[in-house]
Amino acid sequence: MGHKIFISPSDQNRNTYASGNTAEDIQCGKIAIAAKAALERCGFDVKLVQYATMAEKCAVSDAFGAELHVPIHSNAFNAIVTGTRIFYGVDGSAGHKAAKAILARLGPVTPGAPDMVQAYPQLYEIRTPKAPTAYIEADFHDVAAVADWIIDHTQEIGEAICQGVCDYFGAEYVNKKEADADEALVKQFEKMLARHEKALEDNDAGAWSAKAREWAVASGIVNGIGYLADGTPNYAWEAHVTREQMVTMLYRFAIESGL
Repeated sequence: MGHKIFISPSDQNRNTYASGNTAEDIQCGKIAIAAKAALERCGFDVKLVQYATMAEKCAVSDAFGAELHVPIHSNAFNAIVTGTRIFYGVDGSAGHKAAKAILARLGPVTPGAPDMVQAYPQLYEIRTPKAPTAYIEADFHDVAAVADWIIDHTQEIGEAICQGVCDYFGAEYVNKKEADADEALVKQFEKMLARHEKALEDNDAGAWSAKAREWAVASGIVNGIGYLADGTPNYAWEAHVTREQMVTMLYRFAIESGL
């Protein structure tokens, strides 16, 4: 497994958005799920806890052995101020470096401004976990236009957070579209291979192997993989042989030879 990341999305269901009939816990939960999926795609070991006390979250983070603690929130102030903020504990610390790495990816994505990192050591989820913390406030949800944007872009926010974490740890970011394309190619290849293997499951064989095949069947070394539609044994002579099948045939040969 790769580096351990603990994600702590907001559980604040009373922090309602300026639009969309939703709240901070719902949207930050979606962002966290997207970030978790992206991070796991990139090889990270991720634990996500949302609906728990801050003390419980920090305890789980510590027990998990997190190398980075990432609370995910959206902000509110006066329905005017915007911009993404990421808090950390101490200037020059690992949390400071992680906050800058994440903001470099997330800031250009979110619509508000100014974006900034800021020391805020008083926050419980900054001062309590053993791991360094990058505490994300993904723009201001009390501004209607920003709230609409967050609701429509939780996936992009999660991906940007992942990119920043990858940058912090020096890990390669695996693009979702590329990963999906690779997975589709693998599935296509597996289907083609399965069809190819199925086509070989018959008694077609070359004349050059006739005597060897007769001996193998008569000796009980090859018993086939089932029966054909006409009731005759299906020896699948041209099909690929697994290691399991190989050792079984070698075992039968040893017994037949008295070894």
